[in-house]
Amino acid sequence: MKVFCPNFSLKEVKEQFDTLVDKVGENVAYYLWNKHEGNYELAS
Repeated sequence: MKVFCPNFSLKEVKEQFDTLVDKVGENVAYYLWNKHEGNYELAS
């Protein structure tokens, strides 16, 4: 099983992840990011 973590060195990824954190909280945001393999549209 592969784990997908956001690459915060990419500005767009950081912004997308921060938006997701604002919506669902940090723990759930990491869970959704991994579940949807970094696909922001599916995770949000």
